[in-house]
Formats: sequence, structure tokens, C-alpha cells
Amino acid sequence: MYPETSPTTPIEVGHGHTLAAGEQASARPCRTRPPKLVGYARALLDPADLRTAVAELNQLGVHSENIYLDQAAAGGAGDDGIQAALQALRVRDTLVVANLTRLGRSLAAITELIDQLGDRGAGLNVGGELFDTLPQLQVLKMLTQFQVDLVERALVDAEWVHSRRTDMRKPHHRVDAVQSVWLQQLYDAGMPRLQLGEHFGVSRATVFRVANPAVS
Repeated sequence: MYPETSPTTPIEVGHGHTLAAGEQASARPCRTRPPKLVGYARALLDPADLRTAVAELNQLGVHSENIYLDQAAAGGAGDDGIQAALQALRVRDTLVVANLTRLGRSLAAITELIDQLGDRGAGLNVGGELFDTLPQLQVLKMLTQFQVDLVERALVDAEWVHSRRTDMRKPHHRVDAVQSVWLQQLYDAGMPRLQLGEHFGVSRATVFRVANPAVS
């Protein structure tokens, strides 16, 4: 508790120095926001990978409300999520990713992101370890693995797109109960019907029907 003072009563702050009433507010300690963990992940085209990405970040201690996602083909565009994550970071906060493949689509993109984090005074946690404190050899291994994983992700995305196109040619393709819930969430989040149809292997009309059961 601070002592009650009149507007003209000075406050002694030590070493014989006193502050006038107008200076008293700045003399009181201010509460600063504790450092926050902000999670980010680039997900594969398969909607199931979005759930996997969130689960990975939850296991690393990131709350779901502080998680930002981008969904795009390996090496493809789609940076709204990372830009939002960067905007959410403050000094002493930490950006958390499960691995480097979840962070960027190329080495150049990752390098640029690390520079941006440094400019913001924020740290980077990769798989539970602070990137700045890792030995150089471990960083090199991470970067090598990133190149391998990027190729594998591209193959997985290509196979998924092919399977969805094959499914769309099948008559009466339906969305099951679990897919319906996930489709509804993505639809409410603003994902276009065309993209949802490609993801789930159904027509845009089916997407609208599943996402708007009251209308249909």
C-alpha cells in the first residue's frame, strides 16, 4: 500500500531525493505483461493436418487462442497466419513452432522470419528448444532435415490433391459426421467454398448444404 498523501506532499524515494505530487504517478512501479508463447504452423492441404498442427503446439505449451495457422501447398504462398502471429508478438515473447517445416516454405523465408523476430525482440522456440541457444551443428542438422521434409510434404500434398480429385469423380460422395464438424468450422472461419470442396472432395453445393443445415 502506498502512503496517503495530499496533492502537495512530496514522496521520499531514497537517498534524500523527493518527488513532487506531479511526479508521484511515474514513481510507482508499473505492471508489465508477462512473456507470452505464440504458436504458428504451416499445415498441409489435408484438413486433418490442421488438427495435428494445433495438437503439436498444445503439447509445447501454447494455448489454442494463441495459435496461428497457414494452410498451403509445400513451397506455396499463404502467409496471413504468420503475419498475424508476428503482429501478436511483443518484446520478450516467443514464437513456438514444432519444427522448421512448420515455420516457412524455404530457407530464405525462414531466415527472413528469424530476422523479423529479432527486430521485434522476440525469441524462437523450435520443438521445445530455443533456437538462439542451439549448437551450430544442431542448427545445421535442422536445416538439412528441413530440406528433406519440404520435399516429403510436397509429395504428400500432391498425393492428397490427386486422391481428392479421384473422390470427386465418384458419384454420391458424402461428408461424414466428423468431417461435417470440421467443414463447418473452416466455413465459419471464412475459407472459400471452392477450396473447402477441394479439401473434402465434394461440390460447392454440398459444402453449402453441410455448412448451412438450416437452409437446406
